[in-house]
Amino acid sequence: MSSPYPALQPDVIPRATLSTYTSKQQFSDWRSQLLISVLKLGGVPSHIGFIMDGNRRFARQHNLAIKSGHEGGFLGLRRVLEFCLRLHVRTVSVYAFSIENFNRGDDEVEYLMGLASEKLAEIAQHGDIVQQHNVRIAVLGATHLLRADVRAKLVEIETRTQHNDGATLNICMPYTSRDEMSTAMLHSGGDRRAFDAHLMTHHSPPLDILVRSSAVNRFSDFLMFQASLHNTHVQVVDAFWPDIGIAELVPVLLNWQRKRWSASLAAGAS
Repeated sequence: MSSPYPALQPDVIPRATLSTYTSKQQFSDWRSQLLISVLKLGGVPSHIGFIMDGNRRFARQHNLAIKSGHEGGFLGLRRVLEFCLRLHVRTVSVYAFSIENFNRGDDEVEYLMGLASEKLAEIAQHGDIVQQHNVRIAVLGATHLLRADVRAKLVEIETRTQHNDGATLNICMPYTSRDEMSTAMLHSGGDRRAFDAHLMTHHSPPLDILVRSSAVNRFSDFLMFQASLHNTHVQVVDAFWPDIGIAELVPVLLNWQRKRWSASLAAGAS
């Protein structure tokens, strides 16, 4: 039986399906530019985290191979990143691969490793979104668990973008909050300041918003400590990650802005 994860192909998602994602990615039309300009007036979060969930269920829903769902997931990442960067969000953190995902089948894990290194190199290449917005890419997680070639590619991408100061994209892979916190405790000796300094997100501002796709209400061991500290706005959106777009992101931002305004009014009245 042939593997459902063959060598990477340039057009994994069928052309008709891909065209719908391509149209979602465009933010250059006047309506999108006007919408983003208006949204900025209500305040912009400094740090948004995304739990990218639903690639496999998206594929099953559309009768596609699982690999097509993962390809669609990277299109979703580009779309979300473009939206955040145009809003001038300073830090975006995405849950790209959990340590627990190593429990999946070998074929899927190998495919995901190759796809991640290829697509991250693609968005970091000359003229693409990372260069256009001067984005630094930081890879957070237990990278020693990755294949040597994948680890080398990620180090290359980090090195190439390390002096960019327009925004930061934290790619969390392979990552879990438990691993992050246990590692920080191991190196901190019980000192709280040292613990904070050894968190993988120590270079990032407080987490303002945490978004999970696919209508599933759980953290999945992602940025749990950060979300518990800073009154983070947590929102679940009813869309699989490859389907996520402006229609799902705008309500998230508006709800966060409303929450800030309410807190500000309450503080002023006290």
